[in-house]
Amino acid sequence: MFFNGIVQSKTIDLKTGETQIKWSLNAPEKTGKETLYIYSSLGDLASKDMTIIENKKLGISNITVTRREDEIHVFVNVVKLSNVTGSVVFRVNGEEQREKISFGNQTQTFEFVFEPESSGTQQISIFLVSKEKYQDGWEGSIMFEKSKSATESVWEYIKKIINYFLSIFNIKI
Repeated sequence: MFFNGIVQSKTIDLKTGETQIKWSLNAPEKTGKETLYIYSSLGDLASKDMTIIENKKLGISNITVTRREDEIHVFVNVVKLSNVTGSVVFRVNGEEQREKISFGNQTQTFEFVFEPESSGTQQISIFLVSKEKYQDGWEGSIMFEKSKSATESVWEYIKKIINYFLSIFNIKI
């Protein structure tokens, strides 16, 4: 691999089905565009252009997700690493909420609440921006199942009792 004027070499044996390799690099001191070149032992060459940004000024230190009834509450702890302002951007299934970061102390917790329309996987992304430049982020998904009402639960229980007695007498409906 060639990056930032330095050649690095590492032997990697991929197992069947593996498609990703993790490798850490030190970013150059200067900001701007750099190209990462990767050579394989077979002579293949791949390159990837990257933009080196200044040191981040905001960071996510913790994310907590809780459920209250059919609402999902997402708490995001943001650490301010420099004297800047910015925003926490929260997206769930494509819908966006934004909160301004303008606190004097070094850590602040933001709460985002949403109520999924239906059961299933909910795609969530959280990222921090300062002067519309990316600072930190997280992306993932949670599985959500709508709560049943008391009436629905009672009816399910009654149906089970009826089906039990029908099975005793071998009656089919």
